[in-house]
Amino acid sequence: MGSLILSYRIVHTSLRFALCSVVLGCGAASDCATTASESPHEARSNSVTSTSTKNPDVAGKLATAGVPESDALASLIEPAIQITTMRTAEQLPIGASRFGGSPDVPADFAWPQREKRPLTFLAQIELSALGDTALGTSGWLLFFYDVQEQPWGFDPKDGDAWRVFHLDGTAVLERRPHPKVAEHAGPFPTCRVTFRHTRNLPDAWDRVVTDREIYFESEQREAYDRVASEVAGVDLDGVPFHHLLGYPQLVQDDMRGECQLASNGIYCGRPEDYQSARAKELLKTATADWRLLLQLDTEDTADTGPGWMWGDVGRIYFWIRTDDLRARRFDRVWLVLQCS
Repeated sequence: MGSLILSYRIVHTSLRFALCSVVLGCGAASDCATTASESPHEARSNSVTSTSTKNPDVAGKLATAGVPESDALASLIEPAIQITTMRTAEQLPIGASRFGGSPDVPADFAWPQREKRPLTFLAQIELSALGDTALGTSGWLLFFYDVQEQPWGFDPKDGDAWRVFHLDGTAVLERRPHPKVAEHAGPFPTCRVTFRHTRNLPDAWDRVVTDREIYFESEQREAYDRVASEVAGVDLDGVPFHHLLGYPQLVQDDMRGECQLASNGIYCGRPEDYQSARAKELLKTATADWRLLLQLDTEDTADTGPGWMWGDVGRIYFWIRTDDLRARRFDRVWLVLQCS
């Protein structure tokens, strides 16, 4: 039965992917009990709160809900940091975390470009505001993306469409005005952000689940999603869910294989692209090699959030290799866009 469900998932995702392609082609351009570990499966002006990360009975909740392999699934829980936004007309302090607006950078910072066009600034994260996490405790992360073209990430040629910069905590920063970009491509309104330490379970179609050959009937999937929302402390199908680390909320299928192949020079926009001998060899370690760095959800409300939309109400996901995260090599991230 599991293989039948998986086959349906692949076909269904292919159809949704095709529909999303059409849209883009036609569209406008409390203390935290544990910290975010560097191992994928171990247990300033920005407000930081925390839901309880003590979940001793998650396996029990899953079992009571009728979810199979409840112990195995509960063991996969990871720490994450939810980000909520509030649009502001105020000038935020230099170095403060934000979505949209303009970044704070050293005087010699070179704004990233693609095909002689500036990338759009998305987010600035002050790491000292997060506490002790796998991201480090000082410095800043800055995220940029080609919002005008919104590349998917399955083509190795897309690798210049996003950039992540890690600024040292000793850097002297100044506000850099955002250069002009296409009208629909930003710059986005400045948003204050707040952080909340939480934990999340993987999506039912995440590779860490399917690699264990755990599959769900439709009612089991719905029950699992309800428990996952309870563990995260947020309706995963409701409000926009931006977060650092943890697991992605999938719109289509798992992305680790896509990151693994495209970052190694293999085009992977078609099912057959995963079938070559080299692709199959690379995919053997995809689950262990990659982890989520940042998920940015669509949040296009008129007067509150940053006002961005990814494809047709989709999400963008910045991924990083586990070894690169340990070494703070944030310049080696890979991005994937998914939409429905």
